[in-house]
Order: sequence, then C-alpha cells, then structure tokens
Amino acid sequence: KPLALTALMQSLELLRLSERIERALHATGYGALRDVEVVVNARLVRLVGRVPSYYLKQLAQVTALAVPGIHQFHNDLNVIPPS
Repeated sequence: KPLALTALMQSLELLRLSERIERALHATGYGALRDVEVVVNARLVRLVGRVPSYYLKQLAQVTALAVPGIHQFHNDLNVIPPS
C-alpha cells in the first residue's frame, strides 16, 4: 500500500476510536460526560475537560477503557464540584 493510503487508514481508525469512546460516554446517561473531550493520538487516548465529581471521573475512565483499541490511556479530567 502507498504510504499516504496507510496514513489515511490509520487516521480514520483513530477517528473511529474517538467516536466509539464518545458514544460510550454519552450512553452512560450522565450529561457531564457529554462535554468530555476525547483526544486520540497514535492510540494514546486522553480524556480532557471537567466533571463535577470523582465518581464521574472514574466512570468516564472505566467507560473509555471498555472500548477496544486503546493502547495507552490518560485521564486528564479535572474534578470541579459545583459551587
């Protein structure tokens, strides 16, 4: 395969991984997890943003890690309780 085609296929695969994780987060039913940003770079998945509790931070992590295709994972969510 030409190198450009291989790179394109890898980009599409990473985009699909990101979309699958976002769908899984939305499927939890917690509105706060809809705002979580999923960043995928070379199969390193990062969750970025804010959640109102440590429970939701943990739930986001468990939900994301249940999606196949993740090689490395960083949970960079900040917990900021509502005031």
